[in-house]
Amino acid sequence: MKYLDWFSPIPPQGCDCIGGCLDSQKCSCVLKNGGEIPYNYNGAIVESKTLVYECGPSCKCPTSYYNRVSQHGIKIQLEIFKTESRGWGVRSLTSIPSGSFICEYIGELLEDAEAEKRHNDEYLFDI
Repeated sequence: MKYLDWFSPIPPQGCDCIGGCLDSQKCSCVLKNGGEIPYNYNGAIVESKTLVYECGPSCKCPTSYYNRVSQHGIKIQLEIFKTESRGWGVRSLTSIPSGSFICEYIGELLEDAEAEKRHNDEYLFDI
């Protein structure tokens, strides 16, 4: 992850759940999700939310816990392709079950001046 010079990320605080986030009244990750874990045991999102909080590296629950779906990486075959008239696109090579995690998009945030300096700007996008 690349941050701008002025940005100072605050390390996240994790939950203290040892065996899993079973106590919805005490688990900080479950409380951030409105008192329930947003995924089922198959890793599918159960209820549509604007933002989903997962257990992270600061949490004491196991890394295999089912509230860590995005941390297990891409499970669906994706293809990045260049369209004729709309730039770049992403498509799946297989059907995607409803509620499945697809992927996490990570990019580099650039100021306009820095973007103008780049010689190979084929992958630059306006957000």
